[in-house]
Amino acid sequence: MNPVMRLATIAIVAAAAVGGAIYFFRPASTVGPATPTIEGTWETTFTRQQMLAAGIVEGEDDGSNYGHFVLSFDGGTFSIVQLDGPHAVAGGTYELNGSTIALHTTINETFSGIPFTVSATSLTFGVGGPVTYRVAPWTRIAAPVPEASAGADITIATYRAARDAICVAARTERQAFDARIGSGLYDPATPAADRAAKLAAFEDFVTWASQLIDKLDALAVPDSMAVDESIAIAQSRGTAALIRAQFPLIQAGKLAEAEALDLTTDPLSRATERYESKYGLAPCP
Repeated sequence: MNPVMRLATIAIVAAAAVGGAIYFFRPASTVGPATPTIEGTWETTFTRQQMLAAGIVEGEDDGSNYGHFVLSFDGGTFSIVQLDGPHAVAGGTYELNGSTIALHTTINETFSGIPFTVSATSLTFGVGGPVTYRVAPWTRIAAPVPEASAGADITIATYRAARDAICVAARTERQAFDARIGSGLYDPATPAADRAAKLAAFEDFVTWASQLIDKLDALAVPDSMAVDESIAIAQSRGTAALIRAQFPLIQAGKLAEAEALDLTTDPLSRATERYESKYGLAPCP
């Protein structure tokens, strides 16, 4: 899949994923007592000072490792999305072994034997993985918290209609970007002049896509989907940032590295599809 198609699928539909990406909440079983499970969506917030107090290794004192996060586990895949700061996005697969978990990220990092404790409402991690996971307990997001807001007067149908109108109107522009970028951006055999033209078009596309995210973010959202939509927008912006990070790599001729970075967005693609399916939203171009 070329990068334009992947970005459109993952981020620009206002998801991004961690894709953010978003892994949605599963209803509890109605037969017998529910067994606590790590699967679902969790949220935490902590400061840099709290992160430092938890103990870090070299390279972890970074703005992407503290703030407000949403962490999701679903069917063997996971994503973590930072809702503030640089809007970092990461993801991959996971394996459970009793009371420990192994995380395999999409950038070929593996963290094995991380201890965790889970209840119906809380999730905590022990030492063994990235500092972001273990600084503070995670709280399960079961549903948006009702509160008085403009969203109280907005229905999902109203939001869906407004969002779909934006997305449908954007399709012609999207097709024009597709024609300009084409394929071969990561192919070493592509002539330098052709690659430069494709990259310029790709940069224009991401700028346009970011503006599209802004339009979607400005829509009034019903309270009943406010949490999901907030995560989706954050995932979109985080994924766009990952795509932008490819530009200097491509310019430096590091095509394999750029393509590998592009592949880190794959878990968010599945999250986007779940978000759209949950609310019956038409895909954005």
